[in-house]
Amino acid sequence: MNLSTYRNENVILYHAEVHKMSVSAVEELFSELKDFLSGCSGHGKSPSKEVDQIWHSFILHTAEYARFCEVFFNRFIHHKPASRYKMAGMNSAAILNGVDDCDEE
Repeated sequence: MNLSTYRNENVILYHAEVHKMSVSAVEELFSELKDFLSGCSGHGKSPSKEVDQIWHSFILHTAEYARFCEVFFNRFIHHKPASRYKMAGMNSAAILNGVDDCDEE
């Protein structure tokens, strides 16, 4: 199995229906999500709003998401939403206390 060719039809169709998007547009977002996750180190990386939304859709398919993480990254990639301070532009390490958008177990 290859990350670049991996496709999850359940997630793609679910996201297209819920967000009223074309399948081709969602496939592009899913590709961007794979790119984001492959570079995700747990050190302050944040996806775009659209990529975050499809990440949420993927996480809702828990077994498929867990297997994807294990197969391609040998670990589970946790989603840690940005804090309200970070979203407000207050990115002091003391305020954030290490909160990132992605982290490993």
